[in-house]
Amino acid sequence: MKNQLIVAVALGVALVTGCGSTPGGTTTGSTTTTTTTSASQTASATPSASPSGGDEENAGELKVSNAHFSASDKGEAREDKTFKKGEVVWLFFDLEGFKTDKDDMFWVQEDLTVLDPEGNPVLQKENILDAKDKKGDLKSLPIHNDITIKEPVEGTYKINMTLRDKQGNQTTQFEDTFEQKVEEEGE
Repeated sequence: MKNQLIVAVALGVALVTGCGSTPGGTTTGSTTTTTTTSASQTASATPSASPSGGDEENAGELKVSNAHFSASDKGEAREDKTFKKGEVVWLFFDLEGFKTDKDDMFWVQEDLTVLDPEGNPVLQKENILDAKDKKGDLKSLPIHNDITIKEPVEGTYKINMTLRDKQGNQTTQFEDTFEQKVEEEGE
């Protein structure tokens, strides 16, 4: 039977407190926000087919790979990074090169910031992901962010992510952009 890790964190809209939990129900953090943005993230990891172990497997540089935008939670890559008002922006990626402790436990965290076309943060969340579990057969950790801009302005939005490997004491950053289109009523 394959092991699976699922971690979910949600950030609410306008003065709503969001709270995250791990599969065991442990609270990983909460926040109050006054933004008009909603974002949530789920990290899901399913072991690969080949076993892991040893120093060779635990070596490597922390990096983001296979990053792509999607219009659905199914993760199909979307070449056009343009989203309409109310459409969920899905960003899928794999995190590679994270290390484990002597008990084969990994611990990764993500900070997520989304900037509007004028460079103002519409979402800023530290530790939106705080995942700890046994690595087992994992080669990489599949992660996705789903972002909905409640009152978007038209233009280019920038996503900044900082990912931390707490066991390996390493950090990596990732940036990408997407376009937000705002249609007038009746179009």
